[in-house]
Amino acid sequence: MITIPTPRSANLLQLRGIGGRGTALLQVDGECYGMPVRLVAGDFAGLQAGVPRNTPIVLHIRDPHIVNALLNGTDIVSDGSEVANYPAKRSAGILIQSGLTAETGFVINPGSNLLADIFGVHASQTPCDEMDAAQPAGPEG
Repeated sequence: MITIPTPRSANLLQLRGIGGRGTALLQVDGECYGMPVRLVAGDFAGLQAGVPRNTPIVLHIRDPHIVNALLNGTDIVSDGSEVANYPAKRSAGILIQSGLTAETGFVINPGSNLLADIFGVHASQTPCDEMDAAQPAGPEG
């Protein structure tokens, strides 16, 4: 799960959208890890389609390759994965729980600052019960 609790409006050149910092809780082979992440989402038209303000962004990462990439410090671009906003879409590697639509482009950047970009980000082991509390509610059918 990736949670960005308080996204804010952001502009970068012609990109218009939102950005924020948050936390990724990741599980690999029964071990659980937490790490800081940054996320930017939006579009180049300035329409900010599917980018509501003041709504937490919550993403459920289903694809183990994406989880491993995040743990290795690799940026995740939404165009490189199937993204959906409804649980029945089992082939989706990223499930949007809240804050975005499936049409909104985004980038997840592991780490909390420029130093993490240079020296790498380190995930810290965390109790798996934190993961259980963050899991999406309801059936995934």
